[in-house]
Amino acid sequence: MADTFTTTTSGLGSNLVTMAYDKLIELNLRSTPQFRAIADKKIGNPTHDGSSIRFQFYNDIADTTIAGATLAETVDPDAVAIPATTTLDVTQTELGRVVLPTRKMSLMTLADVDPWIANAVSFNMAMTMDAGVAAILDAGTNVIRESAGALSTTAAKSTITTTYIQGTRRSLRSNKVTYRKCFNAWRNVCFIHPPRSLTRPSHRDR
Repeated sequence: MADTFTTTTSGLGSNLVTMAYDKLIELNLRSTPQFRAIADKKIGNPTHDGSSIRFQFYNDIADTTIAGATLAETVDPDAVAIPATTTLDVTQTELGRVVLPTRKMSLMTLADVDPWIANAVSFNMAMTMDAGVAAILDAGTNVIRESAGALSTTAAKSTITTTYIQGTRRSLRSNKVTYRKCFNAWRNVCFIHPPRSLTRPSHRDR
């Protein structure tokens, strides 16, 4: 009579030899929020909680001519008015997502899922805010593009080149665009998606 083997797949082993699970559950690959940092204006000193908030910006005196500022020895200068503030109204929106894990689920899972649930909700909020800022930037009309070797605000989308980068930088500087602090230095901020080909910018333009 042939021997009958007790194996891992039949008899006693069929229920006792099972798949093993790694209890250290790691994160999937994630993208990094990029655009949220551009929207750096925050409410500073609100009068009260409201459905919207009005930001105000001081404006400088427009006349910067020498003739307009020249004083005469025997003539009292005429006073000039300080310009009114510029206003920007922003509607406040409450955002959030809700998940409902049960107590039983938390007790019976092979790993502690509560920290992961909190992490997932917070990361989703970060990406939601980032997507919202990116959508506003994509719809913006204050853009600079290249047309026949020259910068244009009305041209269609174009391929980026070193000339394009240099010209854009000169345009920003000539229009007194404020630098942003990035990597412990003050510089212009640029976002570039991975292109098929890109002419490498010179050292002074990076």
